[in-house]
Amino acid sequence: MTPAIKTAFEFRPLTEYSLKDRLFIRLAGFGLYLVLNAIGKTLRYELKDEQTLDEIFADFDSPILCCYHDRLFTGAYYLRGRGLIVLTSSSKDGELSARAAQRLGFGMVRGSSSRGGQDALIELAALMREGSPVFLTVDGPRGPRHKAKPGAPMLARMTEKAML
Repeated sequence: MTPAIKTAFEFRPLTEYSLKDRLFIRLAGFGLYLVLNAIGKTLRYELKDEQTLDEIFADFDSPILCCYHDRLFTGAYYLRGRGLIVLTSSSKDGELSARAAQRLGFGMVRGSSSRGGQDALIELAALMREGSPVFLTVDGPRGPRHKAKPGAPMLARMTEKAML
């Protein structure tokens, strides 16, 4: 694992936050992980495609896996522990969810369509060139629901990687 990829899987320092916010992010992030893990263990998945996830990872070099925001929880639990890099907001809420996701085995890049999106795409592209697959939500968190934004296709064009 390259140093850049390794950094994506490490918790980010919380020095920019107040003591109260740091405690909240740490405790709520861990609590969210516990809830996600507990609920996730009750899920059952049925694959309708002939190609399994393991075959996708074998057939495609650093793919971009996509889902809608309303399927993020089940998709994230299913894809946990596979070394995927995800994009999350650089806000306090984003940091909280990042810590829960990192405990599930995801790496993080910070940015959003409204703040730091272009820099985040460049960072994601660099990590993909080093061999990391990516997991993105294609519709924005503010909507409209199930309407894909241009970020994932732009990343696919930048890296010449498959978007699935």
